[in-house]
Amino acid sequence: MDKGRRYNLDLLEAWELGSLLELAEVTAESALARTESRGAHSREDFPDRDDANWLKHTFAYRREGGAYRAALQAGDDHPLSTEGKGVLMAKATIRILRYNPEGDAKAPAHQEFVVEAEPTDRVLDALNYIKWYVDGTLTFRRSCAHGICGSDAMRINGVNRLACKVLMRDVGNRVTVEPLMGFRVIKDLVVDMEPFFAQYRSVLPYLINDSRPGERERLQSPEDRERFDDTTKCILCAACTTSCPSYWANEEFVGPATIVNAHRFIFDSRDSAGGERLEILNNHEGGLEVPHDLQLLRSLPP
Repeated sequence: MDKGRRYNLDLLEAWELGSLLELAEVTAESALARTESRGAHSREDFPDRDDANWLKHTFAYRREGGAYRAALQAGDDHPLSTEGKGVLMAKATIRILRYNPEGDAKAPAHQEFVVEAEPTDRVLDALNYIKWYVDGTLTFRRSCAHGICGSDAMRINGVNRLACKVLMRDVGNRVTVEPLMGFRVIKDLVVDMEPFFAQYRSVLPYLINDSRPGERERLQSPEDRERFDDTTKCILCAACTTSCPSYWANEEFVGPATIVNAHRFIFDSRDSAGGERLEILNNHEGGLEVPHDLQLLRSLPP
């Protein structure tokens, strides 16, 4: 084996060993600091059972000055509330608007699930837990789980958000999840996105330039790129569009996301079809009259 590669492998193994030793030290320190046995406490016949105070033990550590100490301790220093944001939640109630066109129910209805959730869990994690361990019939879209694909847009506590970007600590221990408004519901949290993508396709969301590019690519200055840079970040999740009241009321209205993507090419110095796109927008119902809606702005993924 090449000496350089051998050296790199040895160095990587040393780092991994160091991490394992540090993890073992943290685990041992944490175990020694516990003041109760959670496993024993869960038994009904445990003589010292105390539902209000069983979390009074240290469970997270960090290194300070070469030593480990409790970084977060429940109980006296950090009282646990049963409601509100920023609490350490052992359980959370997820209230989901369910709809099954093939089932007995003729109208959508809410169903509640109680799940275990940590503050840093995402709403998507809670939905996955329900689908994987509680009710496999729950239906929703998800893909990358990192806020890139836009698949898991839904209404969370009344606001359009991406389930993979919303932490449980930011929504509390009682969460209502519903499908996006303005679209036909196919099942549960899955909506028919075809009208949205049809409007998107109508503004020709691709570069149009019939001139010959020459022997090299078409160049663009940083200043020209900056004119439309923000609009390239749209992930087509439809969160903004389905937050717009004009879109709910008028199926001919193309919606904010489509206008944003038209803007992306209208202001692209390499494109030659800006006038055509403006004409398309002008022919749509209110295409150039986007309402200034705070709810729409709040729905944009960070």
